[in-house]
Amino acid sequence: MNLPLNSLLDRQDATENARYNMVQQQVRPWNVSAERLLEALYTVRREDFTPPAQYSLAFMDVEVPLNDDVNAIENGECMLQPV
Repeated sequence: MNLPLNSLLDRQDATENARYNMVQQQVRPWNVSAERLLEALYTVRREDFTPPAQYSLAFMDVEVPLNDDVNAIENGECMLQPV
């Protein structure tokens, strides 16, 4: 799914497309429909809180470890799933 043609976001930007897909395909299906919350998900850049080594996981429906420790998720040192 790509950004709609009437979107104010840059449709050519892969990160913006990933953010849009995260909201539309991962968050909305969980019956999240509050517009303020959805706008926040478009505005707050998850990738800014993701370690560079884990950047590819920023928009996936997984917990993202926040450091190189193999036990980071088990120790609660992670960014939670988008929902």
